[in-house]
Amino acid sequence: MITQKQLNIVVATVALCLSAPLYAHVPYVEKADYSSEAPFVVEDVENSKSLHAALEKPGDVDIVSITIEESARIFTSTNIPFCPQYESFSVTYALTGPGLPAPETDLPVSLPEGHGAVVVRNQFDTVDDRPVFFEPFGGRLMWEGPDFAIDDALPGEYQMIIWNESGATGNYIAVVGQKEIFGPSEIAQAQRVSPLLRDGQNLMVECNPQAEAQEDPARFTDNSVQQ
Repeated sequence: MITQKQLNIVVATVALCLSAPLYAHVPYVEKADYSSEAPFVVEDVENSKSLHAALEKPGDVDIVSITIEESARIFTSTNIPFCPQYESFSVTYALTGPGLPAPETDLPVSLPEGHGAVVVRNQFDTVDDRPVFFEPFGGRLMWEGPDFAIDDALPGEYQMIIWNESGATGNYIAVVGQKEIFGPSEIAQAQRVSPLLRDGQNLMVECNPQAEAQEDPARFTDNSVQQ
């Protein structure tokens, strides 16, 4: 049973989420596998977007294609839906492209000549170590993953490669870009996709993260809930 003190924490947390500026990413949902033959193509690398996708079978590798015509900032990160089934689930990703160092570990794909890669892994010892934040467009809680950025990336072809090193399956969110300049097409995209995310229609599992927050509201302090 939730105590009055716990209820107050939950109410304060929700108020914080609703009152803070809506730092958000324009959402997209993976309808067909983001494979090497049909990757998600990023057209504006600096404007923020979130790709709600899944590793649907062991060994699945998803690909995001990024082409820049002139030097630009490439920001990437990954998050995991806050679902009980995903407490120990994470994804590894690599940003590949020209001017990057040779990867320090094996990749699930081959790199073109002259391309390197930076591999980014989640690093947490227990589930309590994982920071949690509220994603406003989808109206859901997320486990926040690591990020990586190149401030002045060379023009050329880049890829964000997402996989699980143990072959586990599950949902994830890939983020590209940080700028929040939303025009009519981006707003329309968010309006189309946000109801699906709020209903959890993109998820492989049944998930009620708000119920989880009520079970342990102390996890969602001012420092851990972010926009």
